[in-house]
Amino acid sequence: MAVPWSPERLERDVRRLVDRDLPPAALREEALARVLRAVPADGACLPSADPASHVLLEHTTRGLPPEEAGRFHAVEYGVRDRVAHEALAGGRRRAVALAAGRAGVRGRELLEPLGFGHELRAAVRDRWGTPAFLHLYRTRGAAPFDPGHLAAVERVLAPLAGALRTAVLRDAPVPAVAAAPVVLVVDEDGVAEATAGAPAGLPAGLPEGLAAWVRARGQAAPRVLAGGDAGWFAVDAAPLGAAGRVAVVVAPAPAAALADLALQAHGLTPAERRVVGLVRRGRSTAEIAAELHLSPWTVQDRLQDVFAKTGVRSRRQLVALLDGAQAAAAA
Repeated sequence: MAVPWSPERLERDVRRLVDRDLPPAALREEALARVLRAVPADGACLPSADPASHVLLEHTTRGLPPEEAGRFHAVEYGVRDRVAHEALAGGRRRAVALAAGRAGVRGRELLEPLGFGHELRAAVRDRWGTPAFLHLYRTRGAAPFDPGHLAAVERVLAPLAGALRTAVLRDAPVPAVAAAPVVLVVDEDGVAEATAGAPAGLPAGLPEGLAAWVRARGQAAPRVLAGGDAGWFAVDAAPLGAAGRVAVVVAPAPAAALADLALQAHGLTPAERRVVGLVRRGRSTAEIAAELHLSPWTVQDRLQDVFAKTGVRSRRQLVALLDGAQAAAAA
């Protein structure tokens, strides 16, 4: 007799994925398969995201037509409401269930045209950020998602966030070629019309959703750091004239940004990373306390937490650890 897929089993199975050292795309596939066993759905999407801006990077989907990605992006970036990604990433609720008839623009423009009557959407987040989002869909006439489904999904959001963050930071190498930036002009269909600069090791494609963010909001997108098989790259995008054209600049990620990613991999909070940044500049405890408006004892407490998370015993060892990351970036 099959063991029922309880919330406890779902959480346990997702946590076990961390030990398998899967690359990011495979981890998303495996995680989504497990979620769907516990919470059956007719369509699903698990997109990775830039933790700072929540711009979507790559999508793992089930039962969704790829040609509808543009509709998804336009609604997600163009509608600012209580269940938008930004709201779920920064609010008290990490997961919500919607009925298409009560979802306003999101229901009319996204759910109903795709034949869906219900959506469960969630921010895959923990205390250190939101590296992904989860969407589950059921067709019109199907049973809605209930509180038990929400509870099951809620249990796996934090462990899945940690697993995805670790997988991305472990899997994406530093670019081997110190290439010059590449400038692309992308048309409304996402096709590059022109390229300035030799790609030389840079990714040929763009993070999914970046150009859509620019088109939906009519302004330059926040810089995103994209990691993948080709390494880590900083990507900037801005509107260019009419007809939905977007200018995109892709360049190897700055060494300082990679060092910050390494700190994130160790689970350091933004407050702890600010302290580390000042340590790297040679600031004393008193100087750090004055600059961050903290007591010296708080600074020392945060440093002790940093040492414990990074496995070092002193400021000198901490700086050496980060200098090693920068040396690798320059290699």
